Amino acid sequence: MRTGVAGAMVVMALTGCAPAPTITPAEARALISDLGRGDGDADLCTPEGRLRFRAAVRVHSAEMGRRGEAWPDIPDLMSGDHEPDMAELTVMGAVLSGWVKPSDLTGRAREMGGLLSLSMALHPDLGKTRRGLDVACRDVMELQRLMAVQQVEAKAFERRVEAAHQDGDRERVRELGERMELRTRYMMREMERLTTSIEAKVAAAR
Repeated sequence: MRTGVAGAMVVMALTGCAPAPTITPAEARALISDLGRGDGDADLCTPEGRLRFRAAVRVHSAEMGRRGEAWPDIPDLMSGDHEPDMAELTVMGAVLSGWVKPSDLTGRAREMGGLLSLSMALHPDLGKTRRGLDVACRDVMELQRLMAVQQVEAKAFERRVEAAHQDGDRERVRELGERMELRTRYMMREMERLTTSIEAKVAAAR
């Protein structure tokens, strides 16, 4: 992965010191549900929209935690046991980028969110493209989605390969390897394209 992609993978949203909006559990569920279907009125390309989404994540994760459930269930997503929806991918991407904090999550989700956040916080290019959300928001949001998808797919691939090895199915291992290589190349091209666009827009806005 080239340095440009690595730098863009640590894009962070600066939401400032504005107070978190008040949102009820019902409103949080509705916003999360709408976003999961690809709908909703939370404009994540505005500071206000991101604050509202972050507040919804905090409230919804806490509510699910009180029910004894983790949301988003990042370990389950990473295992490939179910297909993540847009809301879950957005939360994962936002945690990777830093504008949703692990402390916004509850229980098991908070623990895994902390590990995801740490993996980005230690990167030497951290902060290189912090202005990305101000001038290239749609590109950054798509990049965040791809970041999360790549994390989920890579973990699911590891589990499938391990199962094939245990079954002694060498043909299956080879097939999985070829499919993953093609998928990785596609994802890399898309992330490179988005990275180039983000960096150009950031440079033009200086």
